[in-house]
Amino acid sequence: GAVAEALKQMDKMTQLDLSGNYLKAEGAAAVAGALGRMDEMTQLDLSGNYLKAEGAAAVAGALWRMDEMTQLNLSNSDLFAEGATAVAGALERMDRMTHL
Repeated sequence: GAVAEALKQMDKMTQLDLSGNYLKAEGAAAVAGALGRMDEMTQLDLSGNYLKAEGAAAVAGALWRMDEMTQLNLSNSDLFAEGATAVAGALERMDRMTHL
């Protein structure tokens, strides 16, 4: 979507709050494409969306590049076990994380 396209131009962004925006798996996948370029991101809030396992997996793929991340909020995002497992894999390398 338009937001994902705009975000691709903002690769130096350090904080992003898309909480409560009714993002579904498709939207999360589009946003994840932009997030993968934001390797300086320190705070990401995707809480209160409908990511489901598919969206969580897409976000997890982007998280692998975000080793500066200190705060991540995915609460109330319908991750389910599969999505949580995908995110957990990416979290293993985020040694600067202070808030989850």
